Amino acid sequence: MSGLLRTPGGQGMLSAGGLVFSQLAAFAFMLVCARALGPAGVARLQVVIALFMLLHVPGKLGLDEALAYLLPKHTVDGRSPRALVAYSLVVSGLLSTALAVAIFVAAPAVERTLLPLPGVASDLRFAAVMLPTLAVLYVAAYALRGLQRSDLMAACLLYGVPAVTLVALPILAVGGLTLHEAYATRIVALAIPGALAALTALTFGGTAFVFDRPALGRLHAFSLATLGGSLMQQLLENSAVLLGPTLLSERSLGLFVVAAKLWGMAFLCIGPLLFVLGPAMSAAIAAGDPARARRLHAAAGRLLLVGTAALFGPMVALRREVLSIFGPEYAEAAPLLAVLGVGQIAVAATGLNSPALLAQGRERVELLLGFATVAGVWAGSGLLAPRWGAIGVGLALLVSTGVCNALRLAVVSAREFLSGATAAVAAAAAIGLAALAATAAVGAPTAVVALAFAAAYAAALVPARRRLAADVRELLTRA
Repeated sequence: MSGLLRTPGGQGMLSAGGLVFSQLAAFAFMLVCARALGPAGVARLQVVIALFMLLHVPGKLGLDEALAYLLPKHTVDGRSPRALVAYSLVVSGLLSTALAVAIFVAAPAVERTLLPLPGVASDLRFAAVMLPTLAVLYVAAYALRGLQRSDLMAACLLYGVPAVTLVALPILAVGGLTLHEAYATRIVALAIPGALAALTALTFGGTAFVFDRPALGRLHAFSLATLGGSLMQQLLENSAVLLGPTLLSERSLGLFVVAAKLWGMAFLCIGPLLFVLGPAMSAAIAAGDPARARRLHAAAGRLLLVGTAALFGPMVALRREVLSIFGPEYAEAAPLLAVLGVGQIAVAATGLNSPALLAQGRERVELLLGFATVAGVWAGSGLLAPRWGAIGVGLALLVSTGVCNALRLAVVSAREFLSGATAAVAAAAAIGLAALAATAAVGAPTAVVALAFAAAYAAALVPARRRLAADVRELLTRA
């Protein structure tokens, strides 16, 4: 079994399963916190976590990505990587600790200017230790990847963190969950896997402890080069939440972050495809087979659309019931969830293009479009939120994401993707949504609305079933 997990296929399955598990654990964490803390409390919680997720990027200085890239070459040359791993852990730990101290000191000023939520300064000071735990966790995990142990990396990030979260949450929440207990759960969930990953990486790094100055120079050169991409990724994931305190009331922001968490479950569809598409396209391009690369991109895009519509169609139909799981007050976010759900289906119709761009070696284009997405979210939220509130922020997020993803599709080459098979899948999603809208308009019960979507969507997909089966085979077949 251990040998299977170290093969590319086994590691892909391990990572895909871990993505599903981590998403479900994140959902459970949000569910417990939302019910215990209410909209205002969960707004503060998510804003603080989003800020630290953003700040941990300069805290780790890109050393995680650098280790993943350089350690395989370092090991092949016969040199012990232990010194590089230890150096990276110490530097990232010290730098992120310095950032945590700065946040602790500046917390009142941050509350007055950037995050005007009552009491958030106290939260920032309590949770500041999250920064070094994040930095050590990611540097250690990516070191394991560089040491050719992606199975252990997945065990740490995708299984360890969510597992500790699920164990620690009920223990710390005995007698009623408070904000500080929610932060403590997050910190413990990061610290335990991080410490284990660091010890494991140092163990696998060999016994010699010799600093190689040229290797350190290459490490820092590569780490600084990756900072922009890492920062862009965190801005994409967290910019809407971080903008919230200046644009929305505390309650509206709490409703937004819960609806956004459900919207983020699109990663259940995207994540497994990411682990397959990027390496498969890179292999096809390296083998001089651009036609296969285009087929892979089109196949992944169609399967993404199928899965996204299957996930969000029923969620939109049952939006009030789904949101009420978090507490009756969250049902107010039903219109926002409807906008996000239908919008996500529309965005999925533009394909899965980021891994295709990276496989083609167009990292700068991907970076530029990522920052353009963030800029669009900021500008759109500033324009729409004063009038439309949380729905305005959601619209800005969807429009910016959709437009930039369509531009990625144009760069990648839309010829293969924009085919009759893709049109058939898109038409099936549209038919399902039309059935949903029609049954909702006549006042049918929500269960009937959800069933109407499912029946119409499934029936409309029947003509494309052979093409979709071929898409699955295409993605799972080695070049």
